[in-house]
Formats: sequence, C-alpha cells, structure tokens
Amino acid sequence: MIGASRGISWADANAATVARGSGWHLATITSAEENAFVYGLVAGKPQFWKCCKGLVVTGPWLGAKRAGSGGAFGWVDGEALSYTNWADGQPGQGDRITLSATGVADSPQWAASAGTRSDVVSYVMETEQAESIVAVVEQPSCLGAAGISDIRGFAYSSINGISLDRVVGVTFDRGTPKESRADLACCSSRADVHAVDPVAPVRSGFSGVFNWCLLTPGKHTISLLFESNSGQTLTLTREFLSRCEHANDAFLTAGEFDWDAGADACVAGAGGTLVCRTKKEICNGQVRYRWDQASQALVLDSNCVADASNPPPPPDCSDAVTYEVGTSD
Repeated sequence: MIGASRGISWADANAATVARGSGWHLATITSAEENAFVYGLVAGKPQFWKCCKGLVVTGPWLGAKRAGSGGAFGWVDGEALSYTNWADGQPGQGDRITLSATGVADSPQWAASAGTRSDVVSYVMETEQAESIVAVVEQPSCLGAAGISDIRGFAYSSINGISLDRVVGVTFDRGTPKESRADLACCSSRADVHAVDPVAPVRSGFSGVFNWCLLTPGKHTISLLFESNSGQTLTLTREFLSRCEHANDAFLTAGEFDWDAGADACVAGAGGTLVCRTKKEICNGQVRYRWDQASQALVLDSNCVADASNPPPPPDCSDAVTYEVGTSD
C-alpha cells in the first residue's frame, strides 16, 4: 500500500510499481478473500481515501484496465475478472478500477474511474517475491539493563517499499507486577542500517521506554511482535539480564540524574558513577552504577555480595544478532 497525498494517476502509479522490479505490479484481486485482505490494508485509514464527490469516497487504484472504449476489464497480469465486487450502479464508463465507498468513510466495493484522474491518493501493489521481516533487538542486551532506558532496535520488510507500521506487542516472561504489553513507536532514522542493506528503509528504528526495576534481578526473556503493512508478522524473543537491585535506586529522568529522589540512598561517585547504599536484604555493602551512553541507561558497574534474597545472576546469555522469516496471520 502506497500513499500519494498530492494525488496520482493510474499510469503513474503503475509505472512507479513496475519500476520496483522483482515482478511488482498493481494489485490483482481474484477472490473474496483477496478483496477482504486488500480492503483490510486501508480500512479505517482516511489518508488512503479521497473525499468526496457527492457522497462518493475514492479509495486506492487497483491493477485493472478496460480493453478499449467500453470493452471488458482485465488485470494487468493478464488474468480476467473472474471475481468482482462492484458497488451499486458500477461499473461506470471509467477505464480503471478503484475501491469506492458511498455515504461511508470506506468500503471494500469497486468503482470504474478514469485512469487520468490525478486526485486518487493511494495505490495497492503486490509481488510474487516472498516476504520476510528482518528484526534485531539491540536493547535490552546481555550487558544488562537498569533504571529507565530504551527497548530499541530496528525492523523492516525484505521487500523494498513495504514498511512496518509499528512494533505491535512487547511482553516479558515473568517478574512484572503489572501488565507489560505495549506498542513501540516505529520508525526512527537508521541510516546506518540502510547503508549496510539498501533494502532497509532509512526509517527502520523502533524504541520505547521501560522501567527495568519492574523486573526482578536476573535473567529474563523479552518477546516483540512485528507486523508489516502486508500483514506479515514475526515474533522475536531474546534473553537479557535485569540488573536493577531494588526499586528505590535513582533513575535518569529528563536527561539528568534525579539526585533529590535518591539523596537518602545514592551519591555521586568518581568518574560519573552513582554509588548507592542498599538495604541489607537487597545486597550487603554498596552498589555502583555508571551511565552507559549507548544504551541510555544506568548499568551495574560492581557486583554486590549475594545473600539468600539476592542470589548471583545466572550465566550470561547470548547477544547473537538474529532475524527470522515471518508468517502471515
């Protein structure tokens, strides 16, 4: 699905689609299931609909054209229109097909439109190329997470031009006193990823803030659910260590240490560290944190003496970079 906020003719939409190579063409629809899938890409998304001529709202261009004046419609890949979903009174005299709605914001029905129209604001593409989602979770990592910092990484479709709307779900394995499902905003600029893999859009990064002290110290797993505009999904799970020793440590807020909140337990140490006097049941002695610029978090810089309520962390987990092929829901 491609938006064209300034409007685009059918010929220009078709040319832009074919120029992608790899068998790309404007979408063809041969069944009610395919029609429902295409409609699902734009349903409830007014940016893909042109309102209004009378009560008629025009949706995206499809890959169909009429053979000559008043001839039969056929799909651009050579298939005949074995399935149709015309709106009442359609097809009209137009030589191309769009989704169309009358009296409502959007609809899965079709209308014949003049291909020379330049006010249609979207078009639907497809390709026979198999799609996979490439996703990497960079933070949290096995170096550990403490305080308030990012869940971040990058994700994109292996098919050029299909982007991710967002990371649609984040869950943790255990140790959270409250629900931890969330969406992560996507997509921030990741020119470094695009430079390595030109298929990746420049904006492929995702991020969100999480308070790691909601988790118990030790090894955890985090699962992120990714979804592309085409409906492809991928769940990626990785291990990490939570190094937040107790919920009263000073956190970073608004770009600076919150010294006032941690004044009774933490003081500034040498080299930009934060030294905290912990409760005996948490850890004997002192705990020192340092600010990690890369992860934008306070990370543990010294080990404390374990007692019965604070066992040593389990063996380190793997920071291997992984991506997988998603499957359509």
